[in-house]
Amino acid sequence: MSSSRCRTRAPDGAPVTRSGRLAGLSKKKVGVGLVSILSMTALAIPTSALAATAPDLGTAAPFGVLGAASVTNTDTTIVGGDVGVYPGTSITGFPPGIILGTEHDADAVAGQGEVDALTAYNQAAGEAPTEVLPSNDLTGLTLAPGVYKNASDVMLDTNGTLTLDGQGDPDSVFIFQIGSTLTTGSDSSISYINGASPCNVFWQVGSSATLGTGSNFVGTILANTSISLDDSVTVAGRLLAGEGTSSGAVTLIGDTISPSVCTTPTTGGTGGSTGTGTGTTGTGTGGTGTGTTGTTGGTGTGSTGGSGTSGTTGGTGGTGTPVTTPPVTTGPTGTPVTPTPVGTPVTTPVTTPTPGTPAGSKKATTAKQRKARLAKQRKAKAAKARKAKAAKARKAKAAKARKARIAKRAHHHVAQHPKHHAGFTG
Repeated sequence: MSSSRCRTRAPDGAPVTRSGRLAGLSKKKVGVGLVSILSMTALAIPTSALAATAPDLGTAAPFGVLGAASVTNTDTTIVGGDVGVYPGTSITGFPPGIILGTEHDADAVAGQGEVDALTAYNQAAGEAPTEVLPSNDLTGLTLAPGVYKNASDVMLDTNGTLTLDGQGDPDSVFIFQIGSTLTTGSDSSISYINGASPCNVFWQVGSSATLGTGSNFVGTILANTSISLDDSVTVAGRLLAGEGTSSGAVTLIGDTISPSVCTTPTTGGTGGSTGTGTGTTGTGTGGTGTGTTGTTGGTGTGSTGGSGTSGTTGGTGGTGTPVTTPPVTTGPTGTPVTPTPVGTPVTTPVTTPTPGTPAGSKKATTAKQRKARLAKQRKAKAAKARKAKAAKARKAKAAKARKARIAKRAHHHVAQHPKHHAGFTG
């Protein structure tokens, strides 16, 4: 039989240590008979009766922080998802805070997120409890999947630990229905084992939640009013406040909030196997493999698409180690059929850049080329002039020779017929 230890106080104020199966459930003095009855009751709940249904967060799921009136930050808080406020309009402290998602300041997205967060709050509150916690102290407990209810406040001691045991079921759900406030002490922690997941842990808080300095918290808080974090708190989940009032606020001081996103694989692109990348298997959202070159898929274990080389005709499936996918057996005869490639691989030639020329050398080269070009033009012009001059000289010489021939013929004619030139008529 396992036992847990719980601290209480003697009449003189000195700490007293006692043992018992549920000793960690209360700091009050409890009779031995009552402790035994409560222990037997808690342990007698069958595993099948602990089933719980996770509330649907809808559009509130991408938010790491969502407040109704305001979101206020001091120091370098890191929010791994979206940050929003509605119907208020005040988001301050970013920077120095860092939002890895998108900021939604009183827009339609934040408004719908608040609506869906309220729906999830009501769903969590409406779940039938599988166990009513006999004490408000969760310190030292190890809980199986189920719905745990306490009508007042719930706390986790300073340096205290709560363990959530999924009992080998990755879909195990934990819901805590808290009538008033949720408080965790400094350096307290919540651990999850045996398949339990932060994305399936929900804290429905009737009033406000306060997380102590340096505490390590797990799950999504759905608070009716406000949520306050001291310095250096780590949250594997979401902070959704103001489900019941428009005055709900979220206050942060140098904390880290990481929304737990639970996704399932989707069908891959054309020519590929089931997955997220085009033609590959993964966990992200793939592109369409009908073009020449596919787009990059999400993260996960990629596999070669049915159309050939992954990343060329089918796209890249992810960052994992490629695994060859066997041919798909189709057709009336059951004969293996190799899928026809959708796109033809296109090899993009790689051009090796020519080493650049220093600016001074390039300038000198240009001047030299211009000088050579001008010299060539002058030479061509001179040659043309010489050619024209030679042609003119030949033309003049030919004219002179023709004139001489005409003169010679005239002289010869006069010598043979003198009377024509002497005016003789008889």
